[in-house]
Amino acid sequence: MEKIDSNTFDPAVEPIGDKIHRLARTGVAATPIFGGSLVELLNSIIAPPHEARTNKWLHKLTDVVNLLVEAHNINQESLSSNDKFFSAIIRTSDIALRTSDDTMLNALASGLIFTATSQDKDEAIITLHLLSLSRLTSLHLTLTKYIADLPPVDRSVDLTEEKQKQFYTDLNKHDSKYDSNHLINRLMQDLITEKIIEIESGAAISMGGPNYIHMRLSPFGKEFVDFIGSYQAET
Repeated sequence: MEKIDSNTFDPAVEPIGDKIHRLARTGVAATPIFGGSLVELLNSIIAPPHEARTNKWLHKLTDVVNLLVEAHNINQESLSSNDKFFSAIIRTSDIALRTSDDTMLNALASGLIFTATSQDKDEAIITLHLLSLSRLTSLHLTLTKYIADLPPVDRSVDLTEEKQKQFYTDLNKHDSKYDSNHLINRLMQDLITEKIIEIESGAAISMGGPNYIHMRLSPFGKEFVDFIGSYQAET
């Protein structure tokens, strides 16, 4: 299978985003109270960034397919017949057009590589990972990888108030973006809700919480890190 040349992009099928844009223009134009100038304003605001996002994602998809061909020796026939991969392309593309964040786009690209190279992984599990991605941000992903790199929990340590605060201090030292306890609390609670992190088995628990310093990746979270990490590691 030959590599895809990204310079030859000319999508024949109208993307969902384009359809929404076209319908929105039609609706505005059909409303008597609005004139053609408003339609043109809508065009000037929506069309350029949408086109830029679409092209950016198509380039990312091209990188993914070429990487699968070159690094994993997966041929065109295998990709064409892989229903899980096709489903993942549809879902990742929908998420990709909703963000401009490179971290998120790389995570989506990684998910496609994971899908194509994990023949034993059920499509339902792939969908769960993508659903989590659709509800998270790059701040969540960076925090997840930070937690993944933490050493095992010291089960002999009591969770004093000072020890509880250490999690916030250490995280802020690692990355200054996490400069608010309120922000960290929101992000951590989201990861708990997604079942990506949990209290490590056998670790001490304080009824007063939040117990973050004794939290590590759940089994689902460990696979999620693999799901979002393949692309960066291979490129």
